[in-house]
Amino acid sequence: MCLVELEKIAVTACAVEVLEDLDTFMIALADDLERQEQVLELQRALPGSELEEQDKGTDMDTYCLVWNAGPTEYGALSSCVLQEKTLTLLLTPQAVEVFGVTGFLLQLELDETERAKLRDGLALVFSEREPDELILE
Repeated sequence: MCLVELEKIAVTACAVEVLEDLDTFMIALADDLERQEQVLELQRALPGSELEEQDKGTDMDTYCLVWNAGPTEYGALSSCVLQEKTLTLLLTPQAVEVFGVTGFLLQLELDETERAKLRDGLALVFSEREPDELILE
């Protein structure tokens, strides 16, 4: 496998939502709202939900990272750093094998309201299990 250092994505669309029918909290970051050629999702079971109870004691008892509705890994991040215009996600060694990249460098083309929702959403996703490094500025 040819390993790409950091996958760069210019993010112009961001959704931070509770999906009640799936008992899931989700953050979706996409390069384009219409075409969505590059989409990165962070998901976790809603606290107290049936899904969370099912996941307890398994490898799925944490958040998951999904790239382009394909590769998925639970507890995939070693680092999550949100700064003014970037979100840098570095992967664990196991996740590097799954995704074929060492991480994601997301250039955030978001307004302040969307960025605040993203920051709050990341805090919720990692509220029970944080990566080794978590910085939300």
